[in-house]
Amino acid sequence: MKGEMITLAEYIERNNLAKSPVYLKASQGHFKTAKKVGRIWLINENEPYIDYRFKDGKEKK
Repeated sequence: MKGEMITLAEYIERNNLAKSPVYLKASQGHFKTAKKVGRIWLINENEPYIDYRFKDGKEKK
């Protein structure tokens, strides 16, 4: 996956996501590229955010 590593806080801001579930997903290993360096989580800027509440991974309209 191409792209640079950014902090999880920046990823949350760019994708307009809620903070709590994203950090939880990172700590549980749901992201392929998320890595913890010291106290900071890093993630690839192109990592997709998949919503596991629905079968197909997307919210229904």
